[in-house]
Amino acid sequence: MSTTILATIVTPDQATAFAGNITTLRAEQTGGSISLVDFTLAADGHGPAPHYHETFDEIYHVISGTLTVTIGTEQHEAPTGSSIFIPRGVVHTFQNHGDVPARFLFLMSPGGFERAFDDLAAVQARDGEITPAAFAEVIAQYDVRIAT
Repeated sequence: MSTTILATIVTPDQATAFAGNITTLRAEQTGGSISLVDFTLAADGHGPAPHYHETFDEIYHVISGTLTVTIGTEQHEAPTGSSIFIPRGVVHTFQNHGDVPARFLFLMSPGGFERAFDDLAAVQARDGEITPAAFAEVIAQYDVRIAT
């Protein structure tokens, strides 16, 4: 049995937010194909530890600022307008070494990782903060494997 996916429009008031990041398309709205997050990384901000995923690919498209993306052992500067594709299995992370926030669209295929942001928001609401241990516990459930 096949499922028909209808076109989806998500207006800003329908999106969900966590820590300044806005999930604009959720997996359940795209038949699981993709998820899309409008992500803002603070000036001099750091993303997660170097990690990889076995079950999904990522695409970043830089809307403003400059994102420093580490893929494997190589660092790349991605200024406004840059697009970055990171296939599953490739170790990566990102930082913002600039003095202004870096904003980028974060697309995951297939979708589903946006649920980690939902779970992190629930931890923050419950505990008032997200400890490194709580962060690690949540993201481990969503195929984030820290590189060692």
